[in-house]
Amino acid sequence: MIKLGVKIFGIKELLKKLDDMEASVSTILNNSLVKAAAITEREAKKFVPVDTGRLRSSIHFEVLSPQEVFI
Repeated sequence: MIKLGVKIFGIKELLKKLDDMEASVSTILNNSLVKAAAITEREAKKFVPVDTGRLRSSIHFEVLSPQEVFI
């Protein structure tokens, strides 16, 4: 029977870089979500009819979590 072995060098460094990349991607996605919510808010305010302004002023967004925005 033949035995085969594999040795991986640099696995700790690779895992560290993958963890760092995950944090970067999460931040980028969160920033993009907030920007999209701000654009949506701005565009909605352009089209809402104005009488007293209360409806327009009630349109806003709120960040609920890094992956969730309420508009």
